[in-house]
Amino acid sequence: MTENASTAPVSVDETEKVRLAVFRGFTRTGRAPSVPELSALTALALDGGTPGTAHPA
Repeated sequence: MTENASTAPVSVDETEKVRLAVFRGFTRTGRAPSVPELSALTALALDGGTPGTAHPA
């Protein structure tokens, strides 16, 4: 099993928000949401920064 790249603690509620957003993205569009989309949908900073401002790769 690989380690999480983030060292910030993640709550069960945050994990559940992301999980549900991924499932809903597949249902809605047939693909997984991108990191910026997940950040906007969950109001979480998935890249360790400000929510909705995920940095492009």
